[in-house]
Amino acid sequence: MENIIKIDDRLSVQGQLTPEQVQQLADTEFKSVLNLRSANEDGFLETEQQLVETAGLTYLHTPLTPASLDVDRIEQIVRELDRLDKPTLIHCKSGMRAAFIALLYDADRQKMTVDRVLETGKQLGFDFAANPQFKQAIESYLS
Repeated sequence: MENIIKIDDRLSVQGQLTPEQVQQLADTEFKSVLNLRSANEDGFLETEQQLVETAGLTYLHTPLTPASLDVDRIEQIVRELDRLDKPTLIHCKSGMRAAFIALLYDADRQKMTVDRVLETGKQLGFDFAANPQFKQAIESYLS
């Protein structure tokens, strides 16, 4: 599958999945999919849950919007992610929110600093420091 960014052995991220990509998941190592998109976003795949489950994976839809980047919401999503079988593919529209959640999940477990999360994100192609909402949420979550 194209456009997947591997965070570690447990988590990978990407932008919106196509129906074809969802069907291909059956032939990958992934055991679950976490969809962070809101149903009202342009391009939301209405049949994604059915397609993912037909492919034999666990599906969790828990929307995260830039307006909902508060510590309580992040903690809730991280707890839900922790319960999913790994490896997990996390996605949103562009991959930014997916990488944000994946890195904060790892930050908890690896005691990463804010600077390390920001630098790792940048290395992966996600400049959280350039987006005040994401940067502030990372700082708040890790403080």
